[in-house]
Amino acid sequence: MMSSKPKFAILVAVLVTLPVAALAQARAPEARKSLPDVVSSLSAQGYRIREIEMDDGYYEASVIDPKNVRGEVKIDSVTGEIIRFRPKD
Repeated sequence: MMSSKPKFAILVAVLVTLPVAALAQARAPEARKSLPDVVSSLSAQGYRIREIEMDDGYYEASVIDPKNVRGEVKIDSVTGEIIRFRPKD
């Protein structure tokens, strides 16, 4: 049977390594694209931007797409990818 000292040492070792393992798995938050970068990317894709703003961690813009359709786009602020296009009536 194991005495209480080795059990205590094992418990302490486990408790000390758990926070270290959790920190190793934690990732730094990804940097957002700057507004000029997003505007440049949209323009390069043929969009004409009428208005753009940050809302709830996403860029939202009122645009005219390359086919001359007016709409609203939602853009991922980290990747700069358009994740939604809604045509305006």
